[in-house]
Amino acid sequence: MLIQKRGCFTNELSKLKEKDFIYIRGPYGDSPKLNGLHPPTTLPAKSGGPILLVGGGTGIAALYLFA
Repeated sequence: MLIQKRGCFTNELSKLKEKDFIYIRGPYGDSPKLNGLHPPTTLPAKSGGPILLVGGGTGIAALYLFA
């Protein structure tokens, strides 16, 4: 895991240790549409397992394409 301490969120995120529990909620808001279509909200049946994407500040914009 790579964390750059740049603000309040990333500073707290950097304090996490292996096996720490965190509570994640969301997603929130209305994501931008691509050609009038929203990206799929579920993983394909052949996915390798659950995926967790976490971003802080403007970092969330880069994660959008992977969601």
